Amino acid sequence: MEAAVLPSYNVLIPYLCPHNMSTRIRIYLSVIPFLLFSLASCNSEPKSGEQKKSKETKKIKHEDVRDAHGCLTSAGYLWSSAKDTCIRLWESGAELEPTDKSELVVYAIVSDDKMKAEIVIPDDTTLLLKGQGNDTYTNDSLTLTVVANKYSLKKNGKAIYQTGIAEQEQPKPVKKRGRRR
Repeated sequence: MEAAVLPSYNVLIPYLCPHNMSTRIRIYLSVIPFLLFSLASCNSEPKSGEQKKSKETKKIKHEDVRDAHGCLTSAGYLWSSAKDTCIRLWESGAELEPTDKSELVVYAIVSDDKMKAEIVIPDDTTLLLKGQGNDTYTNDSLTLTVVANKYSLKKNGKAIYQTGIAEQEQPKPVKKRGRRR
């Protein structure tokens, strides 16, 4: 059997010297306050005033805002008289762009039975039009026509809103012809 090799005392002496001990102790003592401060700042329970504020803020943030018909307006829903249900304009309505230089966009919604249509103006104005057959809807001065999913809104016979105006105004790309060799 071989004898166990013990470390020589020369290797252990630097660790046992008092001046090295004091250096290590100073290092430990300087690290301990930092660790205690770090642990104390991890307290997860807010003060009572802060806790009440955060609950109130969450409540206001997530509160459901509904209109008279029960539509969730905070999620973008509004009541449609044409469809008799809550809708989002950008999902159920056709966006009509002005034919003049104004920037006001309106939406047209046609009922499923095609008996009525609704024009919604972003300032919360809604106009109801009656179906005349052949995809034409009218009221006193407005006429909405739908042909192949293209909408046109006319006032006293003059087109004031249409779908796809931006597409019509874009110039068509010019095809470049290369030389044949």
